[in-house]
Amino acid sequence: MSAGYARLDASELDSEPVRKLSPTAFRAWVYVVRHARGRTDGWCMSAASVADQISASRSTTFRALREVEAAGLITRTHAKGPNGARGWARYRVNT
Repeated sequence: MSAGYARLDASELDSEPVRKLSPTAFRAWVYVVRHARGRTDGWCMSAASVADQISASRSTTFRALREVEAAGLITRTHAKGPNGARGWARYRVNT
């Protein structure tokens, strides 16, 4: 699959963990799913880009992404930065 945006189906949108998300967490989850599934490597990178895409502040987006991660819908890790530095957070879809 090349870079782009993937689609979500009704069963995903109506799952119990998704229905329990706050509105901002839901928007963040949708963006992460569509973006990560549209990439060949399966990762959606950076919370800052998620914030820009869902029109929320970065602090609100970080809280929303933690909520989505706590629901078991995404996994967060850190990409390697230059010279082995920690780098930035990236997200993979669990569903």
